Amino acid sequence: MKLFRHSPKDAYLFLYTLAMLALPYNMAINTEPSVWWIVVGAIQSYLIANLQNTSLHHQSHWPMFENTKFNSYYEILVSMPCALANQGWKWAHLLHHKHINDMPVDGVTKDPVSVFLRGQNGAPENFWYYTVVQGFFDLKMIFKTVEYPNPKLTKFASQYSKEQWAIKFFFASILLINPVYCACLILVYWAAHAENRAISYGEHWTVLDRRGDTTQDSTSNYSWFVNWLGFGAGHHQEHHHRPGTHWTLYPEVTPLLHPNRKLIPGLHIMNNPFWLHLKQLFKKS
Repeated sequence: MKLFRHSPKDAYLFLYTLAMLALPYNMAINTEPSVWWIVVGAIQSYLIANLQNTSLHHQSHWPMFENTKFNSYYEILVSMPCALANQGWKWAHLLHHKHINDMPVDGVTKDPVSVFLRGQNGAPENFWYYTVVQGFFDLKMIFKTVEYPNPKLTKFASQYSKEQWAIKFFFASILLINPVYCACLILVYWAAHAENRAISYGEHWTVLDRRGDTTQDSTSNYSWFVNWLGFGAGHHQEHHHRPGTHWTLYPEVTPLLHPNRKLIPGLHIMNNPFWLHLKQLFKKS
């Protein structure tokens, strides 16, 4: 019986998850407050956002293991260093694929992570509100238990609850080991959630006029480094067009895409209206 359902390369995702879980414990046990906490924390925040967009994301589409119980255990495990419950991510992400960046109707979008979620007059939500401000609210599962969006689906609701409690255990154990580091770690996770949102925004910014066409409604980049670090995450348009395609097979989808689709040279997080939306915050009404 094989261990990995789709590809042995998923072992790299598993090892990445373990490394990101081990790092904060190592920092809590073996270090004292210093400027290096800032340096490591800045790098760690991006690596956490990347973990959310790789190990957590990929598990939502393609369960890693052949054994169902292994997948359940892994989903609890990966929820901890992501500080996001796998079942909650999966629910929101699959709705995102179904209703990609839809416009609000009576103030509500069907896509829970639509860039138009809290936008006004048909405009996208301001980038800084979407990332920096909403990043704080993404931390809520550390401190409280949030009900599964559809509690009638008992199997998912039960797993969701286990994942949330695992996140609480993760932070509680760090708190017991090193309270000062735990306080700093919460700030690291706020930054990670904000960066995760910025990555999502950047995957769609500049192509919002192409919504509805999954051959060109997001951005892709083919940098070797980006796709190595992100386990194929640069192929975002490929993923939107064929969400069921495993990350190792994205290049097979590329020929099916629109020839004039948007390509970006670097990280998705850099494809954002940083300055434009910052100026909008200070515009007089």
